[in-house]
Amino acid sequence: MGFFSNFFSSISTKEDIENPTTQFGKYSDRNKTSEQLENWKQSIKLFENKKYLDAFEEFFKYLKDSKIENVKYTKELEQIKFEFYQGSKVVKGYINKKEVSAISEVVQFDKANVAVMRRLLTENYYLWFCKFSKKDNIFTLQHRTPTEDAHPSSLYFSLKELANMADSFDDILVDEFPFLKPINIGKVEKLPEQELIIKLKFLKQIINQTIKKVEGLSSNNFKGAISFSLLNLTYKIYYLFAPEGTLLDELKHIQSLFWVKNDMSDEVKNQKMIVELKKIVAKPDEEISKSLYKVTSTFPVVKPTHYSKIIEFVETEIEKIHWYRENKYFEIHQAICEYIVSYCTFTYGTDPVINDLFQVFWKVTNHEYYEELGFVDEFVKKGNLNSHNIAKRINKIISANKQQYPKLVFNTRGLNFSSTHEFASSFLYEFMNCEFKAD
Repeated sequence: MGFFSNFFSSISTKEDIENPTTQFGKYSDRNKTSEQLENWKQSIKLFENKKYLDAFEEFFKYLKDSKIENVKYTKELEQIKFEFYQGSKVVKGYINKKEVSAISEVVQFDKANVAVMRRLLTENYYLWFCKFSKKDNIFTLQHRTPTEDAHPSSLYFSLKELANMADSFDDILVDEFPFLKPINIGKVEKLPEQELIIKLKFLKQIINQTIKKVEGLSSNNFKGAISFSLLNLTYKIYYLFAPEGTLLDELKHIQSLFWVKNDMSDEVKNQKMIVELKKIVAKPDEEISKSLYKVTSTFPVVKPTHYSKIIEFVETEIEKIHWYRENKYFEIHQAICEYIVSYCTFTYGTDPVINDLFQVFWKVTNHEYYEELGFVDEFVKKGNLNSHNIAKRINKIISANKQQYPKLVFNTRGLNFSSTHEFASSFLYEFMNCEFKAD
């Protein structure tokens, strides 16, 4: 997604211009301008005054990002027609004085199949605002509601559920039922060939390396370390490679094997995760490539999260590195630090400034990957951490966000540049001292 630097970098510097616009993680809508926030306020005010079409016009102004053209709408007399993109899907609809209607065509078929319909009926049970339905030879996701009940806050979450489910299920259904066919694809862009080659190489490399490391540990004595390493791997893949479709679903399944509450021991859960990871790495490149592409999105996958919750999570988890550090298990030490950051990027909707700082963390701890992609930050030179460039970048992030976060300070003098694992933990300790309270 060429627009990604807009969400994960709030600064414009020479380095940003030269660096590639590679997609990392998932879309975040925590980049709204002051004008868009005002659009949101006006939307609510107009709706409460029953000026519905004017209210929804402001609503779509709030959603629209002109830099990526994710939303289109037209207001004609007594109706608004709209269209927006979410990953690989398009959502279309209309709003008039009577109703709000939105629909996304998910997959098409030649002949109806009971197994597919049973699968979608089961999914309908868990949906709040939209439902799978059949229209001619197409399975769709639809949302309908009376206009007077479509408060902007309610409509936002309704469209978000519809968009995210449609984006998730088109690839999943086609993979599960090969006789289904994709339809009405959104703004999907193939990765440049060289970027795809690099991603495939590093994806398999980090999976193989992690499996080799954990299989060299005692499954009983180091079960916690193994869990950290494997979970970190899944969250790390999510962030560094930004997978879609089947691969993303597989990663979520692997995570669920550990987090599900049952009678299985952690050793058994770890082994199950390893088995599933080996299945991924055994796939042909052509198969994995189907899940690596650029998309345009309108809604985030996760909810916005207050920075205090993120700080609290870091404080809790960072304590778990001590034994490994003292006993010189430095790879596990770093894996836990990476897990902390990767879990945050997967689970929490964070402010752009936090994402900027985390990006520095990733560029240091995974510098080979970034360098091959063409990033020119030079945070690591000949195996040594470049303290000057790293500190300079962090200070630029702080400076660029000082107006919005007046109390924001990051003590770069507290960073340990002697090794990657020491940098990782010292970065998190200094991050915990940051004040991200907006003015």
